[in-house]
Amino acid sequence: MAQLDQMVEELLKDANAIADRRGHRFVGTEHVLLAMTRQSDGSFARLLLDEVGATDALHARIEDAIGPG
Repeated sequence: MAQLDQMVEELLKDANAIADRRGHRFVGTEHVLLAMTRQSDGSFARLLLDEVGATDALHARIEDAIGPG
C-alpha cells in the first residue's frame, strides 16, 4: 500500500506542477489526466490509461482543452 501511496503522491505533484506552469490556481482532473499521460511506460498511471485504450491523442486533446494558461 505504501508504494501505491507514493505513486499517487508523485502523480499529484506532477499535476500540481502542470497547473502551476500554466498559471492555473487549482488542480483539476484535466491536470491529473495530463500528468498520467506523461508517466513512463509501465507506470501505474500509464497501465490504467492503456487498460481503457487511451492513446497519445488523449495528451494532445487535453493540452488543447486547457491551453497554456
